[in-house]
Amino acid sequence: MLRFLLGQGFTLEDVKNLLGHSSIVLTSNTYGHVLEHRQQQVAMGMDAVLGG
Repeated sequence: MLRFLLGQGFTLEDVKNLLGHSSIVLTSNTYGHVLEHRQQQVAMGMDAVLGG
């Protein structure tokens, strides 16, 4: 679910609010593995833009 929401442009803060977490740290710690995949996608996108 988080991967889908982030892919649609929602932020981790949006997800925190949706799930009712008390802090962004809780959300990040719980779903950090999904964010790692997202970071890889961002790096690949930057590479493509910069002609790498």
